[in-house]
Amino acid sequence: MLRKIRPSAKTAPLPWRQQESLLRRAERHIRRGQLQRAIDDYRAMVADDPEDLASLNRIGDLLVRTAEIDKAIGIFLQVARRYHDDGFFAKATAIYRKVLRCDPQQQEARRMLTELYGRRRLPVPLFAPID
Repeated sequence: MLRKIRPSAKTAPLPWRQQESLLRRAERHIRRGQLQRAIDDYRAMVADDPEDLASLNRIGDLLVRTAEIDKAIGIFLQVARRYHDDGFFAKATAIYRKVLRCDPQQQEARRMLTELYGRRRLPVPLFAPID
């Protein structure tokens, strides 16, 4: 179950049109190769709506493209944990696999993937935890 975090009294949520404007601007920055500006726009959207896991995932993708792998892995793990906690196991699996593409030795991703594959009664691939 997703829980909504109320914005502080100082900041009201962005209007729908402003969210759309930020999204269009971020995509334009990506097309132009201005990845840091796109990341800033996506962060503004996440700051307004912390439950926006798609935008948070997109920030991680952009961080990978800017070679900030450690930051990207942190964001991916945060997204995957939230998907897992909310019961979206297939989405969590996809994000944990993305983490392993960035860092094949990442132990938390290996452990959680092993659990998720077991839960879905799928054969555990070769990324089982290294002891």
